[in-house]
Amino acid sequence: MAQPSEKTRLLLTIAVAALVVGAVAWLATQDLAEIRAMEAEIESLDQRIREADTEIRKVPQREERLVVFRAVETKELEVLPSKQKIAEFYSGLSTFFQEAGLRFRELPESKPVESDLAKGIFVTRSLLKGQGEAGSILRFLNMLENDPRLVSVRGLKIDAAQEGPEDAPAAVLHDLEVTLDSYYYAPSGDGPRRVTIQGEEQRLQSPPVRKAIAEFVPERPATYTLPRGASRRDPLQDPRTPQAMATQRAGVEERARQGEAVAAIEADLGALLQVEERGRALMAAGDLFKGDRELVQLAAGVAELSSRVQRLMQARTVTEAALLARLTEVGQRLEDLAGRRVAGQVEITRSLAEKTLRDMQRMFDRGDHAAVTSTAQGWDEFVKGKAVAADAGEVLEQVLRLRARAVVMAEAAEIAVSITGMIVSDDQPARSVATINGRHRKVGEAIDEAGLVVVQAIRRDAVDFAYKGEVFTRTRARAAGTTAPAGR
Repeated sequence: MAQPSEKTRLLLTIAVAALVVGAVAWLATQDLAEIRAMEAEIESLDQRIREADTEIRKVPQREERLVVFRAVETKELEVLPSKQKIAEFYSGLSTFFQEAGLRFRELPESKPVESDLAKGIFVTRSLLKGQGEAGSILRFLNMLENDPRLVSVRGLKIDAAQEGPEDAPAAVLHDLEVTLDSYYYAPSGDGPRRVTIQGEEQRLQSPPVRKAIAEFVPERPATYTLPRGASRRDPLQDPRTPQAMATQRAGVEERARQGEAVAAIEADLGALLQVEERGRALMAAGDLFKGDRELVQLAAGVAELSSRVQRLMQARTVTEAALLARLTEVGQRLEDLAGRRVAGQVEITRSLAEKTLRDMQRMFDRGDHAAVTSTAQGWDEFVKGKAVAADAGEVLEQVLRLRARAVVMAEAAEIAVSITGMIVSDDQPARSVATINGRHRKVGEAIDEAGLVVVQAIRRDAVDFAYKGEVFTRTRARAAGTTAPAGR
């Protein structure tokens, strides 16, 4: 076979090179397209990461808002009454009718149904039908509007009766129809799952969260009250007549009585505010136990005063507009106090336990054993449900032992001891004798049949007794009195 010429080989080489260059160029083009697609995907992923980082940075702020909401949730929902309050309102409508001088023509139905406003909100629709004079109808509407509950008057209809002859003694009775809607919130248990927030208890103690909770003001329904008829002078009546003057005096006396009742409530509120201030000062100073006891006392006082305010409101003891506004303000301040309860410390540290032990020891040393027992009981309640540091357990045991000693010393204070004479031997104390409860007793002898109270030492001015491992002292002058603070 003939060999290809040099020219032919050159052409073949150029052709093969061109094919190789074309293939490489095609591959490079494909790689460039893939690189651009990958770059676009990377840019998309980077954008999603940036958006996720933005959302992640918002998480602490959102969690903080959720922590605050959970703390004030109950106060926020107080704008809607509870199911029980709605039931009490409808059960009290008959009382409204009787006080106003109306009578029912038809008993209303008050069955709650779920509203279409939102899940968990129930509405009670009722149609009241009654009959009475014009003045009675006005009194009833006034009581209805001033009752502290959330109710919407959807309709009001009055059919005027025909007036009878002038000499007819019967009163003119009008027919009344009132359509009421009442709402309350009762969420079901199948709602969304509660989100767990890491360290929620600690976040409740942070200053921004505590400030937001303290500054939270829930929505409140507005109310008003018309003044009593006794406080308004009838323009058609001569004020100089005895009857008019008596009515005016009665109005003045009634306003004074209502003012005294409201002033007493406000004074008690001021005392509670002082208790809160002391409690928060103690908490800020690190004395969490005493601060917690003050706040516990505050919670009890707030509950008691709130009950008194509710009784005054429900009984309508205070009817003057200005005084009722002051009473309403007290009720709102009490709600704020109840909502500002400071949470207790999460962990009982050794330093806190030692401080409490020192305070109790000072009480014990001065003979105030009842105060030791009371403080120990409060400490037990304070410790319940809280974590205890590992190095604080020993101090807690000492608190329990000191409490037990205080109980023994309190029992010793009730033991009847009468010292009528003593013969003291300085050289041989064992030969000393004291006349106790009419009998001669030496050191080591018991003064009671059970043998629990034993003479431990006889001195010229006093006798020491041992009782259940403790030592108490009685002098001759005060043998029948309280136990002298002594112990070992």
